[in-house]
Amino acid sequence: MMKRATDETDADYLICIDAGHCRMIQDLGDGTIKVTAADLDGIKFGLYATYHLSQRMRIGKFPRRMVGTSLAMMSAADFIVARDYAEELSDRMDFMVEQEWSPAGMWDNEQVAIGTLLFRGGLPDAQVLSTHVGGGSNAVSWLFGVPLDGRKAPLYVRWRLMIDEIRTRFAQPEECYLPGDFPEAAF
Repeated sequence: MMKRATDETDADYLICIDAGHCRMIQDLGDGTIKVTAADLDGIKFGLYATYHLSQRMRIGKFPRRMVGTSLAMMSAADFIVARDYAEELSDRMDFMVEQEWSPAGMWDNEQVAIGTLLFRGGLPDAQVLSTHVGGGSNAVSWLFGVPLDGRKAPLYVRWRLMIDEIRTRFAQPEECYLPGDFPEAAF
């Protein structure tokens, strides 16, 4: 969709917001974007990583069995993309899905695809704007100068994270994606 959006607008940056998360967008104040060109300088792809993606990045393993779980990897499924990076983002996602996931009978949402690519080094121009964030639309909040949602993760989420921590640590490396294993040369 981001690649197609470049044909619809001449904006320098595009933002993707998962429609289901629109209900989480806080009052945007006066509706004026507060970031400056200097704040955006160098951002090709920016996202806020959830606890789940941050955890896997810290442990250094991303179990392949996570593909198919639709696990949230970006806070509130919103991210910002520079216009000149939208096509490359799309091409990298297509490459991974067509070359790896489809032949293995795997499928998932854009969050898991982006999280997997980011973890594996398949998005070299990506920037994690913040880690360990929960709900709320954080990229949108940042753009409009709204404070991030400071709510703590609910107990059931913290319990799931603890179970995920144990499972991920005990997962065998051959069952996991590892940092830097994106086949960049084949792309």
